[in-house]
Amino acid sequence: MSKPRILLTNDDGVRARGLRAAYEALREVADVTVVAPSTQKSGASHTITLEVPLRAVPLDELPGFRVDFTPVDCVKLALKELLPEPPDLVVSGINRGPNAGVLTHYSGTVAAAKEAALNDVPAVAVSLAQLREPRFEVAAEVTRAVALRALATPLPRGCVLNVNVPPGAREEVRGVRWCRLSERRLEDDYEARKDPRGRPYYWLSGAGGLEGCDPEDDFSLLRAGYVTVTPLTLDWTHPTLFPAGDPGWLPDANEF
Repeated sequence: MSKPRILLTNDDGVRARGLRAAYEALREVADVTVVAPSTQKSGASHTITLEVPLRAVPLDELPGFRVDFTPVDCVKLALKELLPEPPDLVVSGINRGPNAGVLTHYSGTVAAAKEAALNDVPAVAVSLAQLREPRFEVAAEVTRAVALRALATPLPRGCVLNVNVPPGAREEVRGVRWCRLSERRLEDDYEARKDPRGRPYYWLSGAGGLEGCDPEDDFSLLRAGYVTVTPLTLDWTHPTLFPAGDPGWLPDANEF
């Protein structure tokens, strides 16, 4: 019996340790092809490249390709041109740092998985909530376990699983929980500096506390030591305003 086919990508770049950890874990259970950005593309969200050609360069150390541009470019090109057959699953990660709450909107890791779902391919995004000296062993085991579940039990059409793994050893993980996205907001801060010619430029930094967060949302449960699994949807329609929105709120055609 042939192994399932998995497309592996990320936004930290093809040389990232998290990608290699995911590959080593998944190769035990699937035929894995890597198509990942040549360089770091964190925060790329769903950016695609339109005005310059994409180049896919074969990898020496892994089966697959590196692509010069964004994670979504990688998935689009892989599905349309690079893979001889459609994958059974797309796995994006393992990201260095969490992708929970509002961070999912900026994440290239999550966007790559969403692009797969837009093409009717089941997809999982995996992130390790550890930026400094990350250890990917537990996250790799989680990646393999979730991938096997997603292969065995098909996800609903248009669904992406966003998985976040807490830092620490296996015995410190308290469990795995379904949860919703946190509504915690980043407290954006720009540090103003000047270059050697006196021209201003800015560095973005951001942090957010857990004040006011639902104790059952992804950020809170992740902080409490749980692996969090959040099912994301491609349909951004507001669930209460439509179809229950007041028709009287809409402008009449004679108003424009």
